[in-house]
Amino acid sequence: HVVRRVGLHDQAAERHRPGVAPVRQPGTEHPDKRVGGEGEQPVAQHHQQHADADELVERRNFLARDQATHQQRERFPNPNADKLPEEYRGRGAYGRYPTMGGFDQMTARLGGFWDSMLGEGRRWWITANSDSHTHWSDGGIDHWPGEYSKTYVLAAKSHNAILASLRAGRAFVTTGDLVSSVDFKAEAGGQTVMTGGALTIKRGQDVTVSIRVRDPQTPNANGDKPDVARIDLVRGKVMGRAKDRNSDTNPTTRVEARFSPDSWTRNGEFITIRHVLKGVKASEYIRLRGTNTQELEPLADVKGENAWADLWFYTNPIFIEAR
Repeated sequence: HVVRRVGLHDQAAERHRPGVAPVRQPGTEHPDKRVGGEGEQPVAQHHQQHADADELVERRNFLARDQATHQQRERFPNPNADKLPEEYRGRGAYGRYPTMGGFDQMTARLGGFWDSMLGEGRRWWITANSDSHTHWSDGGIDHWPGEYSKTYVLAAKSHNAILASLRAGRAFVTTGDLVSSVDFKAEAGGQTVMTGGALTIKRGQDVTVSIRVRDPQTPNANGDKPDVARIDLVRGKVMGRAKDRNSDTNPTTRVEARFSPDSWTRNGEFITIRHVLKGVKASEYIRLRGTNTQELEPLADVKGENAWADLWFYTNPIFIEAR
């Protein structure tokens, strides 16, 4: 069964500071609010936390709150909105390092912090949350839990099963109901694994990637019916633990393939894709992302922009272990 788990409030969200180390990193409760504030964490601290207690820190929230600024301003016009403190300006207003497609830069930047952790072989999973304080209809800049962002977990309908699947990375995140199911698998030599799993192969073996995505045609909470415009298969090498504990990049990460309506099969709401990784010679990971936009890479959000026009989904990775 697929269980939808929304509004996860108790996860930590990371903020990536591009190009420099250490990454200035807000603390573990509300870390995506601002850069430069109290409780920031360098990259090395994330590495150490994961080494000390991976099950406590492996499930990270990478989706920022305060996404409903556009709706709030339409309902409650405020000529002084741009003069409000940073944390009240909403989407795109997270200090000098704004969100990208609604997601923290540590998720959205190709080859950034998340990819650096995956490149070390760390099971560093993502979740989304709503962190809803005051709804936009009441003058706030937040959505209700699940109204805009969702975490989908592949699990039986029990608390223990859901938690076990979160620990195993069997989840994907989405905004604006862009997708409502993602079946992401890798197969080689008769072995098949899904999101969060590890596929063991012989060096030089081909790996077949299967993708099945549901693009729902029912209206989302904003009354829209967004269409998936593109799905990217992202690929990076697993190189072992980095000597520099402040490393926050993975230069091997790249987009293996970009899929669009011309290159996939569609049957009703379901999109199907098949792709072969030829002769995989080293350990790697693969993951998916998709969008309703034409942006090849997620761009920095403009303060107060309409979050419903810029939607993305991300899956947790599949690891390929070459022996």
